[in-house]
Amino acid sequence: MSEPLDELARLLGVESSYWDARGRLHHASQETLFMILSALGVPLSGIKDLPGALRGCRLFLWKNLLEPVHLVWEEEPLQIPIRLPDTLEGCSLEAELRFESGRRRRFSLRTSDLGTVESAEIEGVRYRMKSLSLPGRLPMGYHSLKIRVGKESASSLLLSAPRKVYEAGHRKRWGLFIPLYALHSRNSWGGGDFSDLARLIRGVSPLGAGFVGTLPLLASFLDEPFEPCPYLPVSRLFWNEFYLDLSSVPELKRSASARRLIGSPGFQREIRSLRQKRQVDYRRQMALKRKVLSELCGVFFRTPARREKLERFLAKNPDWEKYARFRKDFRYHLYAQWLCREQMGRLCALGRRSGAGLYLDWPLGTHPAGYDLFSRKPLFAVGASAGAPPDPFFSGGQDWGFPPLHPVNIRREGYRYWIESLRHSMKVSELLRIDHVMGLHRLFWIPHGAPAREGTYVRYRPEEFYAILSIESHRWKTTLIGEDLGTLPEELRPAMRSHALLGMHVVQFEAKGDLRALAQPPAESIASLNTHDTPTFAAFLREKHLLRERDSFGEILRRCLLGLARGGARFLLVSLEDLWGEVRAQNRPGTGRRYSNWRRKARVPLESFLKNPSLLGTLREIGRLRGGA
Repeated sequence: MSEPLDELARLLGVESSYWDARGRLHHASQETLFMILSALGVPLSGIKDLPGALRGCRLFLWKNLLEPVHLVWEEEPLQIPIRLPDTLEGCSLEAELRFESGRRRRFSLRTSDLGTVESAEIEGVRYRMKSLSLPGRLPMGYHSLKIRVGKESASSLLLSAPRKVYEAGHRKRWGLFIPLYALHSRNSWGGGDFSDLARLIRGVSPLGAGFVGTLPLLASFLDEPFEPCPYLPVSRLFWNEFYLDLSSVPELKRSASARRLIGSPGFQREIRSLRQKRQVDYRRQMALKRKVLSELCGVFFRTPARREKLERFLAKNPDWEKYARFRKDFRYHLYAQWLCREQMGRLCALGRRSGAGLYLDWPLGTHPAGYDLFSRKPLFAVGASAGAPPDPFFSGGQDWGFPPLHPVNIRREGYRYWIESLRHSMKVSELLRIDHVMGLHRLFWIPHGAPAREGTYVRYRPEEFYAILSIESHRWKTTLIGEDLGTLPEELRPAMRSHALLGMHVVQFEAKGDLRALAQPPAESIASLNTHDTPTFAAFLREKHLLRERDSFGEILRRCLLGLARGGARFLLVSLEDLWGEVRAQNRPGTGRRYSNWRRKARVPLESFLKNPSLLGTLREIGRLRGGA
């Protein structure tokens, strides 16, 4: 390996080697490092460019007076590192601290009064890193520091955060999980909607359920391109109108044409056909809903009180209009998002009132042709894909098909996009699972055109991510869970414990052949029998030969769930489909189009589940053991 290439990779957080899940050391090829550095924006066409690129990278790091982001934990003093060339030694330094509230404080001093922490000589110029100490403590939030020295000026985002994320007490809680598209009722048009989720919340909260969980509910491409995967959303900033319940839209009462359309024989035949299907037909169902929404949209924009409320909102949220223009049908998408905001708001309020709030999933990435890339392209490394290295389950590695966030550019932007997308989900969720939480530390990058096994890891600034998670979780009172399954950096779980993120304890990964000798889940975890990416519990028992003829599946399931309920895990997540012994998984990773992922409806309709005394009895007993019934 070339020494300048290795040094350049190190400066930019690109790992030239890594340990895999089996404990073997992998070395990234020279070609892989070149391609990933190019994806980061380093101008490299060959080895001859390395010395210049390395000098340019060092100069870039030292020429910036301030880092674009600086982290201050709430209990720490405010000390800011400043990089200065010797030519500015002894000059006057003017500093302005702007608080998130709008308040300002100004300081003035001489650079020679600051202590030197580190120095370096770049291109014949000596630079010194000095430490600027400011009095007092910062309140929690996002503040900024601007400094001017001579003709040079710079600004930095100051993250002031509690070291631990929000913790909602230590009461043991349990909840149910089901993908919303799978949760169908006699009222839904083929796949579940927001009102079905509300009915489930009302039905299980009296049993002691503390939350109801589902997959991401973010905007999707459901025509062309077509991508129903909830982990490849069009945007992490907008909701999926597929889940709207049109019967509860205010405009329906004022639109005779929409009511006639819904009541027409052809429309009703189509709804009956969609209800009878075993899989969700996203295209047909969305086409039906869109016909009605288009009628209602016209009524909405002719209703002054409703329209003006949206216009006041748009004045403070310009991203909405950009998104609607990106989706082409401007007024339709504004209206659809407004309805999603209203129905998600009611769903959130119901959850908080009933004691069974929403548990949502926050996906790692976004669709490569989606709005987030369109509107914020510099924040993504478009020359690479995120994925995972080879492991015992995927010997060739995994390419997830979306570009990773650019670690330098997201800091220069002040993490605004990351904050906004987190906030979008936290506003409505009492629990939020961070998908692939190891991505806070490092992410496996695969150069475009290369097989997944030829990738390597790129590091981020995990403490800055944790600080933002802490600020936002405290503001929205959201408990955070990290999906810590797979190939983990050794520092991940200690960091999660330090910042109070809960981990995951999945029985399928812990079972060694005897379900009676399972290890107890850690207290700071959410325990479950499986995940949406693994076989169902019944399928797992069969595959591992844990279910013999003399055994009763129902009794084994009940014994395992009650054992977890008695255990010390803070949260217990019960998959609704496990309760009736479903054997087909909702998702089989790595199968692509060969398996109908993200489409299968639940075998038992919502009404039947809510009237089943045996299933409800099991849940009631779980509630009693968890202290919530």
